[in-house]
Amino acid sequence: MRSRSLLLALLVCACTVAAQPVPGAIPVGLSAALSGPAGAQVRERVDGVRLGLAHRAVGYRPIELLVRDDAGDPARRLAHTRALLDAGVLALTGYDEAPPALLALLASGGAPLVGVAHGAEALREPAHPLVFNLRAGWRDEAAAMVLHLDTTGVTDVATLSRDDELGRSGREGLRAELARLAIKPVAQAVLSADADAAAVRDAVDSVCRERPQALVLMLDARLASGAVQQARRIGCAHAIYVANDAGTRLGAAGAGVVVPQVVPPPTRLNLPVVADYQRVATAAQLTPSYAGLEGYVYGRVLQEALDRCARYVTRRCIAAALEARPIDLGGYRVQFAPGDHRGSRYVDMTYLAADGRFRR
Repeated sequence: MRSRSLLLALLVCACTVAAQPVPGAIPVGLSAALSGPAGAQVRERVDGVRLGLAHRAVGYRPIELLVRDDAGDPARRLAHTRALLDAGVLALTGYDEAPPALLALLASGGAPLVGVAHGAEALREPAHPLVFNLRAGWRDEAAAMVLHLDTTGVTDVATLSRDDELGRSGREGLRAELARLAIKPVAQAVLSADADAAAVRDAVDSVCRERPQALVLMLDARLASGAVQQARRIGCAHAIYVANDAGTRLGAAGAGVVVPQVVPPPTRLNLPVVADYQRVATAAQLTPSYAGLEGYVYGRVLQEALDRCARYVTRRCIAAALEARPIDLGGYRVQFAPGDHRGSRYVDMTYLAADGRFRR
């Protein structure tokens, strides 16, 4: 009995020593396309992440955000992530996307990814144990589009989608939501992943022969841009809807296009989370934006999880803390469960103005 008591005492002592916080900052990693066509928007999101992580101190340790520019190259993103994990980051955040190879790397490293600026349903169904989504998915966007169409009295809808996950998710969501209203698309077309400009023009011409009132595009930014231009050229559809991932990259060329937003308007000051973001963004001499607010939400949620782990922050603790109970940032609430990592289904409809800004 005496030997057993001594052994237990030694084990408790060893665990206590191992649990002591590592001196210095809490490292968090991020790899995204800071350079490239969407660089400006990505940089706004990364600035928002920084502001959110700085919301308040985690115990006595500062949070250090390690940022890497992958220029949108999947191979570079994977290499950066591997290096960040090897460097000991406790969590990742603010990624542009998370393909299967990256998810496998997360699983091997055990680090949670908190916030991905992508609507892929594969990140949501089935729930990945280490991916915590903080924005609505493509099916949520499709449902919001159909609701908006219904409120405006539109019944003649044409769809143009890509033969990939975005297109499939969008088609399934649109079909299900339209069926609830006893509406069937008047025309549908599917583009291959490598479709060229001519193929896009032909597809738009094809669906527009049915004279739809609205054209819904579940395409990537490149194909969506060409489709919008062709639809405008031939006078097709009074309203054009584009998924968030592509719509936010159209700029002034997409004037008049309806785009779902996955966070509240960055000017809605009656929401405490927006008021907080406006205050810190202004103090940092940054222009508030949807992308910046989304990044701020990422940072705030991750900061809350780190805070819940108190002085002994580990990768496993962060994931457990996120699933423990809901997080209310003040008008923006996220909630996770072991089998559900959607976090938020918030969608708000906007349109692109001639100056490239979003209006409601």
